[in-house]
Amino acid sequence: MILALLRRPGLPLCIRGVLRPRLEGRMVKNILSIGIPNGVESTMFHFGRLILTSMVAAMSTSAIVANAVGNVIGQFHIFAAQSIGLGMVTVVSRCVGAGDYAKARFYTRKLMKGMIWTQIAINALCLAVTPLVLWAYHLSPESGRLALILTALHAVMSMVLYPLAFGVCNTLRAAGDARYTMWVSSISMWVLRIFAGFVLGFPLRLGVVGLWSAQVILDWSARAICFGLQYRGRRWEEKALKG
Repeated sequence: MILALLRRPGLPLCIRGVLRPRLEGRMVKNILSIGIPNGVESTMFHFGRLILTSMVAAMSTSAIVANAVGNVIGQFHIFAAQSIGLGMVTVVSRCVGAGDYAKARFYTRKLMKGMIWTQIAINALCLAVTPLVLWAYHLSPESGRLALILTALHAVMSMVLYPLAFGVCNTLRAAGDARYTMWVSSISMWVLRIFAGFVLGFPLRLGVVGLWSAQVILDWSARAICFGLQYRGRRWEEKALKG
């Protein structure tokens, strides 16, 4: 109804042509070149989490409870970095669209510094209040012990590795280098987070701590190294989308 009213010729503001869409082949190609890799990456991530949840379900009740509590508390460890990462995509994409890669690198460094210091501050606070939060859950002694180990491990790695593993990749995506991030994330997920997590959790008998160690140490380290090396090079600058 609003569109119909806005098309009335007698109005001060009259809009024409909105109901006659045209297919812009280059624009569609640009959208799909980012959307498809991001969709595959997201699908692999959630499918991998489903497999990890199945592994935890095969463990003890204490491990299942500790894993659930750790997942809830872990969201507070990374929400600030995720928010800054969303802003990084917008800022860097505008720089890349203008062809100013020096500015893209400048703002990436600036936002990465902010992400690192924010992660340190928030996770230090989370570590301080974690015992009080776990006390509010009224967990059994074994569940509480495991939950404390998992949350402490996740908080420390969220300060040390998370910004590097999930920060720079936003610049690569903003520049159109979404295929590289897709391959790195998918391979790291299956090889390190799932396969290595299975080995640590079951044959090496580290249980749920082994699964989490594979995620926050092995997987995040691999992502940080691969994305860091790609960012230091120039190949991602050649991936800019053409309008």
